[in-house]
Amino acid sequence: MEKKVVAVVGPQSSGIAHVVSHVVNELHVPLLSFAATDPALASAQYPYFVRAARGDDSSQMAAVADIVTYYGWREVTVIYVDNDYGRGGVDALGDALEAQRAKGSGSSRLRLDTLRVFDQGEQLLQKVMLANFTGVTGGVRFSADGRSLADPAYEVLNVGGTGVRRVGYWSNHSHLSVAAPTPLRIKTNSSQQQQEQRLYSVIWPGETTSPPRGWVFPNNGRPLRIGVPYRTTQKQFVSKDSGPDGASGYCIDVFKAAVALLPYPVPVSFILFGDGVKNPSYSDLVNKVANNVFDAAVGDVSIVTNRTRVVDFTQPYVESGLVIVSPVKEKSSNAWAFLKPFTLGMWAVTGAFFLFVGAVVWILEHRFNPEFRGSPREQLVTIFWFSFSTMFFAHRENTVSSLGRFVLIIWLFVVLIINSSYTASLTSILTVQQLSTGIQGLDGLLASADPIGYQRGAGNGGVAAIVDELPYVDLFLSTNCQFKTAFQRDSPLAVDLSTAILTLSENGDLQRIHDKWLNPGQCDSSQGGDVAADRLNLSSFWGLFLISGVACFIALVIFFTRILCQYGKYNQGDDEGGTPPEDCPVRRPERLRSIRDLITFVDMKEEEAKRAIKRKSSDDRRDRSIASSAGASSFSASTV
Repeated sequence: MEKKVVAVVGPQSSGIAHVVSHVVNELHVPLLSFAATDPALASAQYPYFVRAARGDDSSQMAAVADIVTYYGWREVTVIYVDNDYGRGGVDALGDALEAQRAKGSGSSRLRLDTLRVFDQGEQLLQKVMLANFTGVTGGVRFSADGRSLADPAYEVLNVGGTGVRRVGYWSNHSHLSVAAPTPLRIKTNSSQQQQEQRLYSVIWPGETTSPPRGWVFPNNGRPLRIGVPYRTTQKQFVSKDSGPDGASGYCIDVFKAAVALLPYPVPVSFILFGDGVKNPSYSDLVNKVANNVFDAAVGDVSIVTNRTRVVDFTQPYVESGLVIVSPVKEKSSNAWAFLKPFTLGMWAVTGAFFLFVGAVVWILEHRFNPEFRGSPREQLVTIFWFSFSTMFFAHRENTVSSLGRFVLIIWLFVVLIINSSYTASLTSILTVQQLSTGIQGLDGLLASADPIGYQRGAGNGGVAAIVDELPYVDLFLSTNCQFKTAFQRDSPLAVDLSTAILTLSENGDLQRIHDKWLNPGQCDSSQGGDVAADRLNLSSFWGLFLISGVACFIALVIFFTRILCQYGKYNQGDDEGGTPPEDCPVRRPERLRSIRDLITFVDMKEEEAKRAIKRKSSDDRRDRSIASSAGASSFSASTV
């Protein structure tokens, strides 16, 4: 330093590099290090430090992380040499290097006041950062910040008993690959990188190519003690078995399937809890786990607040919930059951619309269709017959007018919907038994004096209702809990088994185990649930009736508008014959005669009305011609 040094190459450890960096910062002398890998040296605190090493500790740790991810390991143990080289990798994960630097590295004999500052240090540093050449270990090119080599790359080596072999490469842009990294940096997304990452086969300890399964559950070399409730009822969930495991059931099969999916072997030993005379206390079983009597408990164990304070639970694998089961009473058959599909209001409106549509069709067809004419009695019978025969599409009268066909088509569509709905509702009422129960809820059940059963019934022959969890009720209904596995607090198996249970649910194995032990097909589905058919009311069909009513109204408006126009032409001659003076009121008999004439005109057939209008028009023209001839003769006589 005292001999006008313009650059420093080295040192070979990160600890010494920290000390030297402080000195070169004051002297403005570049420091090139081919061994220091501490990421802290790349900060702005050391502007004259240039890392020429193949990557720093951060990039090396990134390569290690990619290898761990490639083989699916969840936990690894870091083994390192406790020196300046080894501590760098661990210090990259924390702040241990700061404590190391604070200790200092001994005294120095250099007197900074006798040294001079290198005036060309900044220019030399820029020249160093622009370096770009190929060296013994590969390309040498610095990153944009000029503090470290760009594109760090490593070889992945397989160290075995027979030597060292290369199984791939790692770089910060291609990650794990069997191809050597190229200078071209083609960025890819993370999902694509994970799919493309691969290595050659690795020879693992034991001369095997199968990757280790990862972390093995340590338990002092003994199997886990699994407490199993010795149930006397609902044995499909868990019960004693004569097999080598000593227990079987739905919960046991789920536990075994989940353990098989773990990335490490877990030896287990099932231990029955209970005397086999009555169902054991599940709270006592959970306390046994908390007190280290059992390592875990497998069975139909429900999560409650006080249990979560002492043990950890896995992911639930059965839906749970408190439900009430009560006997139902069949309703006796009713001779008037055919009236039940519709409410009283629906029956009334339907009947009224049958008559209304029949009357509208009669009005529209009366002038055109001879089948809708005759004596008043015959026409009344025709209206009733036509109205209700449309219910079965059995009307024999043909519609002739366009308006009549328009109304009839819409009404037949309405009738089709009503018939289909009535048939479906009546079929449901006659084929599905109507069930009822006097239990309205848990409060009403508690207020009553009826016996209530939980797991076991009363001694006098039965209960009025059963209060139990949903899985037990489902099993009870299929043959005549939200269940979980409990572990000790902070047990790593709780998280791993939860993941395994989710995997079982996704691949369908959980449902297959459920169907094996708790098959709901053994129970007749028509015997459970609410099977009462709702009666159809007017609110379900008011839209159809509205459409039919609007169609009838439009048809009647068009029909009577045309009738009034024709009657105006028919009565035009009478209006021109003279009008009474304003002071002479129209007599009542003349009004009645006009109304009778209108009714008579409406009752005419269409052809007769047209002929009458034509004849009336001819008579009016002849009368006007005679009147004009008479007026001309009178004028001639006066002139003479």
